[in-house]
Amino acid sequence: MHRPTAGIMAIVLLVAGVTLSLLPTPTESLVVAPNPLYTNLGSTCLKLGLIVGLMWLAHPQLSKMPEWMPPMLLMSLVLAVRWPKAIPWLLLGVFILSMLDPHKRKVDPRKPSPRSRG
Repeated sequence: MHRPTAGIMAIVLLVAGVTLSLLPTPTESLVVAPNPLYTNLGSTCLKLGLIVGLMWLAHPQLSKMPEWMPPMLLMSLVLAVRWPKAIPWLLLGVFILSMLDPHKRKVDPRKPSPRSRG
C-alpha cells in the first residue's frame, strides 16, 4: 500500500470514529444514550484507524519482510486460534525462523561500511 494513502486513511478513520462515538445523532436528545449502532461503528472506525496508523508507521519495515513471513504468521494465527496454549511455542518458532533466515544479507567484516568511507 502507498504510505501516504495509508496515513490519510488512518486519519479519516480516526476522525470518523471520534465523530460517530461522541456526537449524538439528530434524532436523539442529549438525555437519551447514544445510538448503539453509531457507537459500535465509531469504535470499529477507531480500531481500524489505529491498525492502519500502525501499518503506516511500520511501512518501511514491512516492505523489507521476507516472503515466507506472512504465510508463517497466518499459519501461526490459525494454530493459535485452534490451540491457544501453543501461542508461546508458536512465537518462539517464528522468532527462531526469523533469526535463521537464509536470505539475510551477510556482512563481510573485511569490507568497510558505507558510513566509514566518509
